[in-house]
Amino acid sequence: MIKWLLILFSLSVFAREKITLGTFNIPEFVTSKDSGAFVDLVREIGNRLDLDIEIVLRPPRRTLSSFASEQLDGYFPALDGFNQNLKTSDTTPFYYKKDFFFSYEEVKNLKGKTVCLTAGYPYEKSLLENKELNLIYTHSDQTCLQMLIKKRADFFVCELHSGVAALRDSGIREIHIFPQAISKLDVFFSFQDSIKGRRLSKLFSAEINRMRKDKKLSNFFEKSTKYVSEYVKFGYDPTIK
Repeated sequence: MIKWLLILFSLSVFAREKITLGTFNIPEFVTSKDSGAFVDLVREIGNRLDLDIEIVLRPPRRTLSSFASEQLDGYFPALDGFNQNLKTSDTTPFYYKKDFFFSYEEVKNLKGKTVCLTAGYPYEKSLLENKELNLIYTHSDQTCLQMLIKKRADFFVCELHSGVAALRDSGIREIHIFPQAISKLDVFFSFQDSIKGRRLSKLFSAEINRMRKDKKLSNFFEKSTKYVSEYVKFGYDPTIK
């Protein structure tokens, strides 16, 4: 009897803590619950912290709903525009969502121009409240690109990786990408605002900071950044603000 108690005690001591994180499909970054740059980063952090992390893949709204009802310990990627009504404990940013103007030609005067945005995506407030722009919305980056091709929009604004992916899929290369980001948002992990959530947030933040200091954080985005370098002439690292 004592022997079995000792075995059970030793198993409980060495069992990995299990946590559940929600996410949703994002080209290049979350292609399944087992693949994508963001998923690879989560797995690495889990290994470093000796955590058993279950990743639950759902549509964005269901992910937030599951988090709000405390079915999830946390979710990623989180942005300020996504969790306005949720009380969360957030990590330090691990990625910076930088949106750029895509157009057929460089235009210095933006006043009165029609700009296509993707519905449901978060953008910096200064862009959304710019009264000099005529903002229109479509359901995808690819549709925004088609609006540009058909000259129904002067520009489309897109996160650089996603925009380049849309260009690559369409086979179009004659697009000008402005070197100055028009919108920047921090991307981080959000955990429940609880004792456990705040502890996990601090642990994740510490590992993100270590990887950034060791120059290992950018390695997770090396593949997608390589594609970007084929289309732009300026340096780009999404892990640096």
